[in-house]
Amino acid sequence: MDAIIEALVARPIVTVGLGAFLSGVALFYLVMQRTRQHRLSQIDEKSS
Repeated sequence: MDAIIEALVARPIVTVGLGAFLSGVALFYLVMQRTRQHRLSQIDEKSS
């Protein structure tokens, strides 16, 4: 674990890139969840 932290501290650009990538993945996941819930509610309204 310490070796990973030391490697990231030695390369700040890689660390920032990795952080941005993980943030993007998390944001994408949240948007997809909201879109799916919105679609399901629209389908429920149409069927009733």
